[in-house]
This record gives sequence, C-alpha cells and structure tokens, in this order.
Amino acid sequence: GYVCDFYDVFQVLDGGYALTGRASSNFGDDEEQGVFGVWLLVLSSVGEVNWQTAFQPPDDHNTHSLGNSLIQTDDAGFVIGGYTSRNRSRRFTVMKSDDEGELVWWSEFGGEEPGECYAVIELKSDEILAGGELSRRGGYAVKIDVNGNAIWENIYEGMNIRSIRET
Repeated sequence: GYVCDFYDVFQVLDGGYALTGRASSNFGDDEEQGVFGVWLLVLSSVGEVNWQTAFQPPDDHNTHSLGNSLIQTDDAGFVIGGYTSRNRSRRFTVMKSDDEGELVWWSEFGGEEPGECYAVIELKSDEILAGGELSRRGGYAVKIDVNGNAIWENIYEGMNIRSIRET
C-alpha cells in the first residue's frame, strides 16, 4: 500500500493549490522496497487533481525524502525544502521543479551534518532562502542561486528556523 502525508500547501498562480509532503512508492531498485519520496500534488481552484509527481535524488533512488515547505516561483516552477535520509542521517535538502513537475535541480546542504529544511522563500532577486536546522549545531540558513548552488550559509547556535518571510 501507499502512505501519503502532506506538510504544506501553497496557492498557485492560476488560483489552484500545490501540496507537498511524502508518498511511499517503489522508487528503489528492489520492487519490494517501498521508500518515501517528496510528493508534489497540484490541484485546480476547485480541488481537482491537475497532476502529481514524486521526487527522489537523481543519484540515489533508495533514500527516504520528504517535503516540509513549498513555494511556487515567479517562473511558475516549484521549490520544496525538506530532507533526504542517507545512511540513517537526514540531509538538509532543497529542490526545484519546472511548472510541469520535471526536476530542475536537487541540492543538499550542511555538509555531513544531519539537518532538515523547514522553510523556503523566493527573494525579489530570484534567489532562494531556505531555513531549518543542523541537528548538532542549531538553526541553519542558506541563500541559493537559480542553479541550486549555495551563495552563503550560516549557522545560528541555540536556535531553530521554522519560518521565513521577506520584508
């Protein structure tokens, strides 16, 4: 069977809605092994399913991944922040898809430090700001360019970042 959980919803440019979370599926090479992938579900303004897809890291389809935060970008694509579990350790993950759900980039930040992204926003400069935590260090923020590369990153000891707003 399938397990599906949603963790965020965002109203999209056409008046519909996009949701992210996790969905179980047989992404892995072993058909018996169900793993969790980042789920993106796009609904019409009256709640009908327009399309849906699930993502796994391009280099490893046997990981567990989850989306905590979702935005639609000015180019009508989507950015999702969450985590990817590698070797039983969560990695702070941010990914971008185009407006039809095709993966554009998938990036993991924070080095080998376990972490999780809880919030993403698009800045007026078209860059992404993502926040969350590195579990052994504290709050973590990373500014990301349009290609998924870190511009800068900071750790805020003794804190955790759950939400970000541009002012």
